[in-house]
Amino acid sequence: LPTITPLFVAGGLPVGGAGLTAFAANSGLPGDALYSLKTSIESARLGMVSDPAAQARMFLDFAGKRLTEIQSLIQQGRYADIAQATAEFEDYIRQALSAVQTLAQSDPAQAASLNLEISNTLVNYSAALTQMLASVPTEVQPVLQSAITSTQSSSDTSDDSSNTNDDS
Repeated sequence: LPTITPLFVAGGLPVGGAGLTAFAANSGLPGDALYSLKTSIESARLGMVSDPAAQARMFLDFAGKRLTEIQSLIQQGRYADIAQATAEFEDYIRQALSAVQTLAQSDPAQAASLNLEISNTLVNYSAALTQMLASVPTEVQPVLQSAITSTQSSSDTSDDSSNTNDDS
C-alpha cells in the first residue's frame, strides 16, 4: 500500500492540477492570464451540443457570464478590459438569436417560446447595463451604450419573431 499511494498521488496530480487550473480559469476576467482557457472551455461545451434550443440557452448563459464580468471589471476599475467583455457579450446574444432562427426551421412553436424567454432575459440585461453605465468613465460609456443598444434591438427582433411565429 505505501508504494501504491505515491503512484496514485503522482498520477492524480496532473489531472488534479488541470482541474484546479480550469477551476481558477472559471473565475477569470478579460485581461487575466487564464481567461482564454475559460472561453476555450465554453467553446468546447458548446461544441458538444447540437440541439439549437440548448445552444441558444448556452449562448444566453454565456452572455450573462460576460455581463457579470463587465460588472466585476467596473468594480475593479479595469475599464480597458470592458470592450472585450462587451464584444463577447454582444456576440453571444447574436449567436443565441441565430440558434433560435435555426430552431424555427424545425420547431416554430418552441422557437417562439424561446424567443420570448430570450426577450425577457435581454430586457434584464439591458437594465443591468444601464445601471452600470453611470459608474464608468465617460470614455467607456460608448462601449456599454453599444451593448445596451444591442440588447434592446435584439429584444425587439426577438419579440417580432415571436409575434410572427405565433400568428402562423
